[in-house]
Amino acid sequence: MKPVLIYSGTTEGKKLANLLAKQKINTIVCVATEYGEMVMEESDYIRVNTGRLSKSEMAELVCKETPIAVIDATHPFAKAVSEEIKDSIKNIDIPYYRLSRDTSYDDNSNLLVFDSIEECVSQLKNTSGNILLTTGSKDLEKFCTYESIKDRLFVRVIPSIDSISLCEKSGIFGKQIIAMQGPFSVELNMATIRQYNIKYLVTKESGKTGGVDEKIEAANKLGIKTFMIANKEGVKGISFSKVVSQLEKLLEVKNLQEKIKISLIGIGMGNPDTLTMKAKKLIEEADYIFGAERIIEPYNAKIEKKEYYLAKDIIPYIDQINNTKDEALNIVVLFSGDTGFYSGCNNLNEKLKNKGYSNIDIVPGISTISYLASRIGICWNDAKIISLHGVCFDEWKTSVFTDIKYTPKIFFLLSNVKQLKSLAELLKDKFGEAKVILGYQLSYKEETITYTTVNELNSMVDNLQEGLYAMFLFNEKYILRKASNSINDEEFIRGKAPMTKAEVRDLSISKLKLNEKSIVYDIGSGTGSVAVGIAGLSGDIKVYAIECNKDAVSLIDQNITKFGCSNVFVIKGMAPSAFRGLEVPDCAFIGGTRNKLFPILEELYKMNNNLRVVINAISMETAQLLFEIPKQFNVIDYEVVQIQINRAKMIGNYNMMHGENPIFVCSFNFVKE
Repeated sequence: MKPVLIYSGTTEGKKLANLLAKQKINTIVCVATEYGEMVMEESDYIRVNTGRLSKSEMAELVCKETPIAVIDATHPFAKAVSEEIKDSIKNIDIPYYRLSRDTSYDDNSNLLVFDSIEECVSQLKNTSGNILLTTGSKDLEKFCTYESIKDRLFVRVIPSIDSISLCEKSGIFGKQIIAMQGPFSVELNMATIRQYNIKYLVTKESGKTGGVDEKIEAANKLGIKTFMIANKEGVKGISFSKVVSQLEKLLEVKNLQEKIKISLIGIGMGNPDTLTMKAKKLIEEADYIFGAERIIEPYNAKIEKKEYYLAKDIIPYIDQINNTKDEALNIVVLFSGDTGFYSGCNNLNEKLKNKGYSNIDIVPGISTISYLASRIGICWNDAKIISLHGVCFDEWKTSVFTDIKYTPKIFFLLSNVKQLKSLAELLKDKFGEAKVILGYQLSYKEETITYTTVNELNSMVDNLQEGLYAMFLFNEKYILRKASNSINDEEFIRGKAPMTKAEVRDLSISKLKLNEKSIVYDIGSGTGSVAVGIAGLSGDIKVYAIECNKDAVSLIDQNITKFGCSNVFVIKGMAPSAFRGLEVPDCAFIGGTRNKLFPILEELYKMNNNLRVVINAISMETAQLLFEIPKQFNVIDYEVVQIQINRAKMIGNYNMMHGENPIFVCSFNFVKE
């Protein structure tokens, strides 16, 4: 394929060359100086031609390379060079595109604009104080005509031998030379102004990529004037995105540049006053705005805003924009709160990436918990965070008491009054006296913050207005979670059902190698002692206690209530048929089998071929079966341990040892065949 010839003297030229190189398109980049070559990124697809070319040399280069297109990306003030580039391809059928830089600027306060360098110099003669000259070295001699100006100049130029030589040729030496490569932030410009006690900053109208906005903002913040030399470029060009679009047609390729920039923005509570400065700027620049009706209502898009907040609606619309628009466009999607706090942002971001969009910027907002904590003057780093926003309350409420009893401070994010009412009703029996701070419509003019208790909340909730609520609950009676959950046998409600004894129970639970979100089957649960022991380790563990005996099922229910284990679910039925419809486990404890050990294991293996299994066996017949398991299943980490527990009992004046039945504890992991 023929190369693209780029005459580069700007950031845009370098950017275009790199863009083409990434698509494995050959480019020839002409730069005037060795420094211009040095800042180009290395690539097998970029060939740099260094040195200023005459019109005839340009013509020779075109004849030799026969480029598919010539791109003029020289400096906006390089009118003479642009004319020579155009003349070099005169009468040759090669497309020419003048890449025009955006030379607008955001702020014109404290700004004086001059039509020429001569006019600017004339005005500088009438000033006093140091001058920061940021117009480069090419026209430096024009500013050094008068000693009264030259002695006050501090010249910022690129760090090249050519630039330094031009400074010295014009009589600028030593401390008057600031040799630095941009880009320069507002902060760095301000530091330079302070360091050299600058009173006037001189710049060309070289556009946003030339750092004009940052210069003007720095000067304004420090109360000094900016002198700007206007861009009187005679050759009008086209934007970067339009040049890319034209090259896509010539090269017969698609998506050289992703035209769409997507900003996913958290707007905080909703009040525009709580937006970050970056979020405000992006929203002001947005061509399209997406979000829920309430969220996007205060804002205006340059082209259109749509009440879309689901990926299934947003992405097809962005695809349509991308396929029908040639120009670069800014798309903003607004989310309530913070993008990283129970937000739909992550889901949309992943789906956009899967569709091939990469120019995505995520801008965080102020989260509800952060806002409410600041309004009431507390920290929230030690709070348990529970979001019920968009969550089925019935699914969550089973673990609520475990969440609360171990935690002094809990934050609830709620959807509506109905959810708040359900929560208050659920909490009143065990946490009725707990203190509550309730936030309503936070950041809006309707905002209220109410200090109350759970009991008082139940009496007032029917009279609350509909809207968005958030709540802190303070549990002064919280307890510390045990490092282990060993429970004495005497603490369980027993009945006639068999029960795994404490020492065997503790060892068996340890062998399960649980994690804090395990899903466990307790098969042949008996009194539920193992299920209760497991459930007490973490409120996020789910235990399915599977038992076929109705009296034992009643005992399990009683023990669940006694120990407050809302994360144990009793399943009445015979294993393995009782597994039907349950969540897939990652661990299983087998305490009773009714002579169905291998059918149970076969079904468990089908459900999860990476399952962790622990089996207790008391009879020799069952113990014998344990040694057949490695022969019939693929297992690793296989182990059989026999334990014998002896307890001392007082008989008269003597302690006599009383032996419990010996138990075989078998543990292993299934592995895939």
